[in-house]
Amino acid sequence: MSAFEQWCGRQGIQPFLATPYHVMNFIRAIVPHGETVAWRELQGISHAYASVGLSDPCLSPLTIAEFDKHFPTPCPRGWNAKEQEAFSRMPPDIKKIVVARRALDVRELRRIQNELAQVKKEEANAAS
Repeated sequence: MSAFEQWCGRQGIQPFLATPYHVMNFIRAIVPHGETVAWRELQGISHAYASVGLSDPCLSPLTIAEFDKHFPTPCPRGWNAKEQEAFSRMPPDIKKIVVARRALDVRELRRIQNELAQVKKEEANAAS
């Protein structure tokens, strides 16, 4: 949590008294370092808060929305408005898992469709 601790020190904030608003501003400060660094920092904050039994400010809708504003994860295609709204509230790591699983499901569906088409083609050729 060192980058966050340093940032808090410059802001005059005690790290374990930081609110989601403070974490949101921290995200804005580290955006230039990229998504990987920002995500690693948020995971460090979450771990530190969990280790002392405090509520995780990184799970706040405010914090999630700020992270997504700078590092968006598109909602899977075909989701209705209610599902898209629920997706927008998910933590970034969960969003990435959902998107990755959806992509695997789509690829598997296409593979099965292609396999079925091949079987039908072979049956049609055999019947001729």
